[in-house]
Amino acid sequence: MTEDPPRHISIAGALVMAAGTGSVIGMLARWVRGEAHFDLGFVFLIIGYGILAGRSSSRKWAMFFAGAGLLVLPAAGVWMWLDGQGGGDAWQNHDAVLLWIIMALISSCCLYVLLVLTRKEHRSWFDEMKTNHPGILSQSWAAVVLATVLYVPYHATGWWIERTHRDLYVIDTKVSPRDADSGEGINVVGFSLDRMAGAAIGDGTLPKISGMHVSTRDGLFLEFSGIATRPVEITVSSDGYRDATVVLDRDTPRELELSMQPEEPGPDG
Repeated sequence: MTEDPPRHISIAGALVMAAGTGSVIGMLARWVRGEAHFDLGFVFLIIGYGILAGRSSSRKWAMFFAGAGLLVLPAAGVWMWLDGQGGGDAWQNHDAVLLWIIMALISSCCLYVLLVLTRKEHRSWFDEMKTNHPGILSQSWAAVVLATVLYVPYHATGWWIERTHRDLYVIDTKVSPRDADSGEGINVVGFSLDRMAGAAIGDGTLPKISGMHVSTRDGLFLEFSGIATRPVEITVSSDGYRDATVVLDRDTPRELELSMQPEEPGPDG
């Protein structure tokens, strides 16, 4: 009966297969978003399985790519640092820290794979290829499933963040309530935001809008500021006037006048 791969060989093969799985899921994620993308990284699935099965050509290809990664990734890191020192935006990018962490993690995996595959005691595993071995097949599927569990939430979260950033806009508007008949300013008003617009600062819910009364020589106005991903409805009220509604969105001007209709007098005058 064919023996199972040595522990370090199993880990190295699983890491390479995880890279291939990530490539496939990345392609599918971009296709779902409508982006045409093709990534040759799927070949790491074949190489990783070959490592587990003892295929000598897979060992050589894995060593080549691991060595290339150890050269390219540190060079990219040095370039980012030099670009930042020269006033470029690579280092100042808000994702730079995350990118450095990912690069360091991938570099560590490349180093591990290279060390495992070059060790003398592991070379004998590649003397003969093992086929249809249940242990190898189960390890391969385990690596693919685990990598999928990790990569799918990563891409889903990235898609959600990207969509939120795309839809996000700033609200900064002054609303001047006016009598619809006379055009004069109304000095005593109240307002209410729609139910979700007043979320607490620590809450992750959008929109986040705040409002305040501001009194100037030109009269009273309402100032609204915050961020949103959808239109925000605000109801303005005042004694003697019908409630008026204003909708703030990305196209709302910096200043606007809100006409408020006086209430009709009742039958008693």
